[in-house]
Amino acid sequence: MYEFLIATGRSHDASTDKTVEMALVYNNAGNEYTSDYFKPGDYSNRKDAYENGQLDICANIEVKKDGKSIDTDDFIGVKIKFYDKTWELDTIWVTNQNGGRCRFNKVNKFFGTDSGIGTEDNPFRIDFELETLSDTDQNTDSFKMEVTTADGGGTDDNVYYKLFDDTGHASKTSRADLPGNQYEGGETNTIPSFDTYFGLLSKNITHILIIKVGNDKWVPEYIIITEILGSNCQFNVIDHLPPEGSLDTNHNWTSVPEKMYDTKVSKKKEVKI
Repeated sequence: MYEFLIATGRSHDASTDKTVEMALVYNNAGNEYTSDYFKPGDYSNRKDAYENGQLDICANIEVKKDGKSIDTDDFIGVKIKFYDKTWELDTIWVTNQNGGRCRFNKVNKFFGTDSGIGTEDNPFRIDFELETLSDTDQNTDSFKMEVTTADGGGTDDNVYYKLFDDTGHASKTSRADLPGNQYEGGETNTIPSFDTYFGLLSKNITHILIIKVGNDKWVPEYIIITEILGSNCQFNVIDHLPPEGSLDTNHNWTSVPEKMYDTKVSKKKEVKI
């Protein structure tokens, strides 16, 4: 099973309600293969997939080759077919749910008959970054997270998180269930146990992807991550939020740098975003 995160662009004609098909490109025993095509939008957590500025969480996708399920960490890209005039793909993340291997590409490209890219007769291939990764046996399956919201910047909307480590693995994209009022302005919310689900992560967390679903504006100031099994050592964050440090209906997901794992992580206790 695989999780696909698909971020549609923010141009006025970026969204679509038409079919998008994808296939996974992978290596096996020295040979390159392309899986059967599937429709990620059918698995989206949103009622309408591929809306302007939206990030769709498409989980539990069974990828097949010639009708048989495949499970590989050696996936190197995707092929895309789109059945209408235009759709803008900003970024795509793919995670193997069996172990958490994750790769991505910040695409920034229009697909469809208007551009001639990614049509039914001319599928477009996107290759993932094949980064140099760390090798560590310091792993864990659960973290404590403390999220501090700026004064006047609270929200009642649902917020999802995805953690990335320095070994090329990532957690499941999960919503934090907190008691009482969540993300009130000027307050710190504690997520006592954020489980990785897909597999163990390195204790060196390098990025967080933050996804807010809804129309409120939310201004998180900083996030502290602490490994809770073992040394109780503190880790820090992460990725830059969209302009003005807020998450709103038009900027409801964080862009990652083009070379995700090259980003330096601050070791300060509090990391301003």
